[in-house]
Amino acid sequence: MAIGALVFAALSAITCMPLLTGVAAFGGVISFQRARRSGAPTLLPRIALIMAGVALSVQVGVSLLAGRWLAPAMQRRTTVALTAAITGDHAAAIPAVADLLSFAQPLPAPTAESMTRFAAQVRLALGELRSISQVNESVGGSALTPTVSMPLVLEFERQSATGWARVQWVPASDPDQRDWLPAVRVLEVEITLPDGSTAKLAPDSDATNP
Repeated sequence: MAIGALVFAALSAITCMPLLTGVAAFGGVISFQRARRSGAPTLLPRIALIMAGVALSVQVGVSLLAGRWLAPAMQRRTTVALTAAITGDHAAAIPAVADLLSFAQPLPAPTAESMTRFAAQVRLALGELRSISQVNESVGGSALTPTVSMPLVLEFERQSATGWARVQWVPASDPDQRDWLPAVRVLEVEITLPDGSTAKLAPDSDATNP
């Protein structure tokens, strides 16, 4: 049991999975108590408990980092990319990405032509974009290149509007980039117009725009 607790503790430290940490801690406590009652060595259970504690500390640190720094930073990058898509800046909305493995390729994205048409339609109906608020982001897809879907509240020159967007986080292609945060690629955007219709920006069926 002590060996199993050690294995789970090591895996929990690598994967940052709280469930594995709980299993490691439980196994460590039980094996430690049994070893003490039987007079057996308690070294392995102690190591397992220490590793489980280290794993828990790592997970708490990662959670704090994600909540206080990573999430706000990625939200700002997403806002910049969405603003670019709505204003027709294709290069900023769909940046080039690093070479990826076959199972983590960038998803199809809108072409420059479709983005220009979308931006013109939105500008004609609502005026210039003033601000974007993201609501209740939902993360899915690959762990290496996750997709994030979110409702939007947008403020335009003439009035506010609601919408929806889906983006993908991918490794940036710029070798001079000084931080390790991923780039944001806009995949889809929908905005409800004043007349009740919807302006839609979606990938072309055969376009990947890497």
